[in-house]
Amino acid sequence: MVSSWKRKAAHAAALLAVTTTLTVLPLSPAAASAAASPSQDLQRKVVGWGSNTWRQATPPSDLTTAVSIAGGANFSLAVRSDGTVTGWGRNTYGQLNFPAGLSGVVSVAASTNYALALKSDGTVVGWGSNLNGRAQPPLGLSGVTAIAAGDQHGLALKSDGTVVAWGSNSAGQLNIPAGLSGVTAVAAAGDWSLALKSDGSRRLGRRLRRPTRRTDTDGRDRNRRRARSRIGVADEWNRRRLGQ
Repeated sequence: MVSSWKRKAAHAAALLAVTTTLTVLPLSPAAASAAASPSQDLQRKVVGWGSNTWRQATPPSDLTTAVSIAGGANFSLAVRSDGTVTGWGRNTYGQLNFPAGLSGVVSVAASTNYALALKSDGTVVGWGSNLNGRAQPPLGLSGVTAIAAGDQHGLALKSDGTVVAWGSNSAGQLNIPAGLSGVTAVAAAGDWSLALKSDGSRRLGRRLRRPTRRTDTDGRDRNRRRARSRIGVADEWNRRRLGQ
């Protein structure tokens, strides 16, 4: 079995990018007619690089209308302008087995062996490995405007600025900070999450322990005083060495 750090390393090894290619056509009646078709005038291709063991960094040659992309662990996804999803790379856990009739998709998210899709009606669909329920959004989830996929948990941002999470909570991934609202974007990776608020601040989806500040009896910072003492000793040593 491939260890967790190796899966995460493989996940980060391949990158994708959407490039826009504008074709300049000659000014002729035939060219003017062709320019009326966006598929011929403006192409949105996907370019990949990095680890390509499972061909995860080699997008299909016919993929020229991508509007959203995502990279999982050794597999990649793209949403076409018609709302359908295309995938390539590893399919060991059904990562590329899209739900029958999947359409109306506006964005996708992918992680370790599973994927999520946000539809234009505000609902979320998942597929692939469903370990800890990560590929199964809550029943009745709607009004979603953005999604994110962590290693074992999924996130959804709702139109009212609140966040919904599901999947594993082994490290507090589902412990959304009390009163969290006004969120405009979410991100997930590994076993933690991030939320961007409308005021520009960020909130962690996992509580982190702050280092303890040590002070002396007079209330002064002990670490700062020690640092200043060391600097003073060094200066005295230099003066003696130079005979000053």
